[in-house]
Amino acid sequence: MKTLLLPYIAVIVIVMGSNVFAEGDTIGTAHGKLQFSGFVSSVAGKFVRYKFMYVDRKQLNVLNTITNLNMHIKFRDKLTINLGVETMVWYNQFDYAQSMLAVERMGPFYNICIDRADGVFHLINKERGWLELGIGLFPYKYNPDATNLGEYLFRTGTYPGWIVTTFDWPLARISALCLRGTLWKTVKNDLLISRDVAMWPFNDISLTDIASFSIANILEIGGGIQFARILPANRKLTTPEKPNNILKTDSTLVGLDSLGNPVYKTKNTYYTHTGTKLMARVCIDSKGILPLIGISDYSSFMKKDDGKIFGEMAILGLKDQGEVYDTLYQRMPVMFGMNWFTHPFISYPVVLPAIAYGITKRDIVVGSGKFDTLSGTTVYDTTYSHESKIKNALIWGGVGIASGVVSWAVNRFFRFDCTPDLISFQLEYYGSPYPNSFLKSQNIQQGAPPLPSEPYGDYTLEDFITQDNWKWSLYFSKTIAGHFRMIGLLGRDHTRLVSNNLTNTDYDEAMTKRSQWYWMGKLAFNF
Repeated sequence: MKTLLLPYIAVIVIVMGSNVFAEGDTIGTAHGKLQFSGFVSSVAGKFVRYKFMYVDRKQLNVLNTITNLNMHIKFRDKLTINLGVETMVWYNQFDYAQSMLAVERMGPFYNICIDRADGVFHLINKERGWLELGIGLFPYKYNPDATNLGEYLFRTGTYPGWIVTTFDWPLARISALCLRGTLWKTVKNDLLISRDVAMWPFNDISLTDIASFSIANILEIGGGIQFARILPANRKLTTPEKPNNILKTDSTLVGLDSLGNPVYKTKNTYYTHTGTKLMARVCIDSKGILPLIGISDYSSFMKKDDGKIFGEMAILGLKDQGEVYDTLYQRMPVMFGMNWFTHPFISYPVVLPAIAYGITKRDIVVGSGKFDTLSGTTVYDTTYSHESKIKNALIWGGVGIASGVVSWAVNRFFRFDCTPDLISFQLEYYGSPYPNSFLKSQNIQQGAPPLPSEPYGDYTLEDFITQDNWKWSLYFSKTIAGHFRMIGLLGRDHTRLVSNNLTNTDYDEAMTKRSQWYWMGKLAFNF
């Protein structure tokens, strides 16, 4: 009973705290300053087409509530202690005809976790730069432009090269020691020693260095290297010496037996989770050019994130391993993104018809039929038409123009901005020929070998060679009165479905085929 009440208690505490402490407010303690932050949010969405346990499915409704409360204690500008907790009340509403277990249709279910528990030592704080040392469990993000896809160093595996994404969480929660420095506000570097607490084998140590520099607010370039699991907590778990994990067997002649026959000594080499990741990213901000041509104030027609073009690529395992990991480009995800312009005459008339065109199914046109004597049936020629897609796009284009005019008029005469703060489109290519799954590599009963999983059910390996290479997402957000935030996403990414039953947990992404996609919406109150 106490466990069931925890999320509701957290909601009450956060709402009461939001009434007492506005964002940025602090109160004094005996030894420092105390500040609270957090949010209450409700998420609703639908997986229109998806797969679960390698079976194609349709229409999965998702609903959850997330509460977050953080406490920050600052001591004389030298030390900051951060403590936070997060709770989630969630539902998975499977269709009755498709549900595996009745318990998966029921709810609600409850999760509670530590959001962060870390300390930050402020070592140097000068005008030309600063240096700080953080240690503990904390959220970490190195690519400020990634709204869904990307952030590869801490959201991927090495062998196998799986990728995960989570709606409105384009970052990772890591347990690490982080030495962070900034010089002249343009050069940044993070050196991290992290401990793996999310994926088996647990507690392996990784070493990561991430650097970036910016030029005249126009160009930002970043890169990083991660020596993943360079110091295993248990070498036999990180490199399992099991018969199902043999990479190759070498034989060496050591002599002859009593009958004159050659005697060989064999040595097995095994696949390993240990590897090296590389990352590079770039961002071009078109607004940085405007001051150079005499336009210093662009706030009336562009927002701070408009017009950015960015990208990120990574190598998930620099070294080949046997025949399974023998092609480098198959371990290289590449992401490209653009923040579209939020001006009402540009945003609504373009984004709405683009969405309508993208989510509308193609028309199937049935042609003439021919009788097949072998099967005894008539076989019809079928083609596809884009008529419905174009028709819906034109309709929503008109709606977009009308919405743009209304939004402009409301802003002009009532001083209320109806346009989103951010519209971000991302596209990703990842040519791995294997399922994006960690089912085999997390199967402790089989020794958790660092090998890709095999498909089953409605799927064959061909589906993962041709169907799942491209991912995309369209993300938008809007903040009202500084505290209320609306977020939306349409996409086909690396999201995994959450199940309360371990025997029916899917370790593969929910969307593999091109026709599979989902949408999510979120309403949050931040403080």
